[in-house]
Amino acid sequence: KGSFISQFFGGIFQILLFFFISDYINVLSVGNSNSIEENYFVYVVLGICFVEIMSTVVRATPMEISNLKNSGILEEIMQLPSGNVILLFGSNLYPVFISLIKITIYLSVAFILSGESLFSLQYIFPFVLTLITFIFSLIFIGFVGAAYTLLFFRAGLISSIFIGFSIFLGEAFFPSNLFFEPIQKLSNLTTLTPSLSNFRMIISNQFDIYLFLQNLAHILVLSLAYGLIALVSLKYSIKFAKKNGTLLHY
Repeated sequence: KGSFISQFFGGIFQILLFFFISDYINVLSVGNSNSIEENYFVYVVLGICFVEIMSTVVRATPMEISNLKNSGILEEIMQLPSGNVILLFGSNLYPVFISLIKITIYLSVAFILSGESLFSLQYIFPFVLTLITFIFSLIFIGFVGAAYTLLFFRAGLISSIFIGFSIFLGEAFFPSNLFFEPIQKLSNLTTLTPSLSNFRMIISNQFDIYLFLQNLAHILVLSLAYGLIALVSLKYSIKFAKKNGTLLHY
């Protein structure tokens, strides 16, 4: 119980920290403007929420594969009739469930602190659609991390690289236009950028259907690319692990 509850403290602490920082530097919007750029607290709360989701989901499959290898039962599980795809997707069910709880808690805390509504039921379908596509893209990155774990017996490298890259360039805490233009274009390689763009439009009540569909198409294209990379890398890593007998022993 303690472990389950404590995992929510980090995000809540970040929300409190940024609330007081925003208030101190007078960036927190107190007027009637709905511009998301004028309310840094709302801007960064969404970054915190979805960085938490990204960190949880991207690490889930590599960690599960690592644990199964370490306990010596990965080979037996991979021989089950359900197949490897069910195993890989099943390892994400609990992390996704926890991530949805985190979103609910963090947005509720942000609502209490700001005293403003951070979500309108009018846009619940675009919100859910973006969230689902974003989560699936993260699952595919987790599959790439799982392929690396099968080959090199290490669970954290791919996840850490993707998370670090996305936080730095994915507009989680600051816009990418602060960087030089060539670096800005790199932000298009992570699904966090278009996902947050959609979420911030919805939260700020400045919904643009054309920009929403453009961002959604961006997420789907990246998800397809992630999925293809995951498929190829998993196929190779499983074949290599079976050939070398490294599925059984960590």
